[in-house]
Amino acid sequence: MPVVTVEMWEGRTVEQKRFLVEAITRAMVDFGKVGSEHLHVIIHDVPKDSWGRAGRLGIDNESEKAGAAAEEQRLGNVHRLSHLALKVSDLERSVRFYTEVVGLRIHSRGTIGDAPLVVLKEGIGLTTGNAPAPGPVDHVAFRVGDLARLVESLKAAGAKVVDGPRSSPYGNSVYFLDPDGNKLEGHDGERK
Repeated sequence: MPVVTVEMWEGRTVEQKRFLVEAITRAMVDFGKVGSEHLHVIIHDVPKDSWGRAGRLGIDNESEKAGAAAEEQRLGNVHRLSHLALKVSDLERSVRFYTEVVGLRIHSRGTIGDAPLVVLKEGIGLTTGNAPAPGPVDHVAFRVGDLARLVESLKAAGAKVVDGPRSSPYGNSVYFLDPDGNKLEGHDGERK
């Protein structure tokens, strides 16, 4: 039973902790080769008045407070990409492609206005509507643990691979199209 313990200053929201636990779990499954059902992630929130570094308590470190405030102001309260909504011509065909071929997971089903909506855990919302392919988005990229396995899955499904696998600024990348012609990238590394 693997256990990952994270100790950090308190102050994160439940949503931030949810994303952190999901990311740690994905990393342990992809790189630690453990089953997600056996992995425990424990987050210890430590008050800044109970955490010291360089001879000072966290609450006394003004440079860190100033740095965090400057970063917050620089970001304009935008912390990360939340999601991407894609209009597709056949919702269930696209759901099958993104889940069975690419390997994403369904988070929920609902509606957006009068249109059906399928939200994937990895940040894509699929809905129906008229959007010319490939549309204004150049591509959507996913970090993958096993690029060769993704390529095999794409080939088995008859998906169109438009480039790669090849070296890229993100390790090795493969570019392919979903059923509506939206360009996607799978890559196996971090940005250099």
